[in-house]
Amino acid sequence: MSGQRPGKYHLGAYFDPADPTAEAFRVLAARTRRSHQDLLAEAIAELVAKYDADKQFGRA
Repeated sequence: MSGQRPGKYHLGAYFDPADPTAEAFRVLAARTRRSHQDLLAEAIAELVAKYDADKQFGRA
């Protein structure tokens, strides 16, 4: 684990800079003045809710 953010781990992906999704993400972050981390946290929370992941993995 990196010493840069104790108690946390990295969750991310690599995209081609020309990928339309990556470009849209960068534009969204800039226009909403929200961090990539904040936007990713929101997106992941929505995925967990969409697939009812907590219940499926016995956490509900």
